[in-house]
Amino acid sequence: MGPEAAKARFLEEERKLVERARHGDLGAFRALFERHADALFCGVVLPRLGNATAAGEVLRETFVSVVHEIHELREDQGLYAWMRDLALKKVIDIHRQARRAGKLVEALAAELSGGSPGEETESQALMAEERRRNIARVEATLAGLPPRDQEVIRMRLRGGLPREECARRLSMTLLGFDVALTRALKRFRNEFGGFEKHEG
Repeated sequence: MGPEAAKARFLEEERKLVERARHGDLGAFRALFERHADALFCGVVLPRLGNATAAGEVLRETFVSVVHEIHELREDQGLYAWMRDLALKKVIDIHRQARRAGKLVEALAAELSGGSPGEETESQALMAEERRRNIARVEATLAGLPPRDQEVIRMRLRGGLPREECARRLSMTLLGFDVALTRALKRFRNEFGGFEKHEG
């Protein structure tokens, strides 16, 4: 199965899962969370918070919101994009609750609403700098993992490939890939926590 066919199959399966979730199928919710949890954690929340514990809490709250608000997902919206916006709203709340600089909150809000990329305000510049710093920490943590762990994480989260395609490229079964990804992410989270302590 080629990449395009795998992607089409992935999206069709997701559409069916969303439909089941709309009718209260908890198994469908669980499957949707498993598909996107890693990408949301490592690609959206963690780089913007820089703290693994806080990122994990935001991820949990995001999934709670998905369960309660799945009926608000429009037909023309992608599930991941919608979940990403929910997660970004939680990140904004974290910054507000911690009474962090108002300018950072404004920059996050601008990012969420799709502000003009050609008009980088001072607040957006501050937020961009914070993101660059946190992303550097994520990259440093990732670089310290075994090569196989780096490969599965980059392929699934950075490359955005469906699990089936990742497994095919690595000559693994789907179950084998899922196990490898779970272990790699566990090591990543443990190492990121240690990196935080070292930096502190």
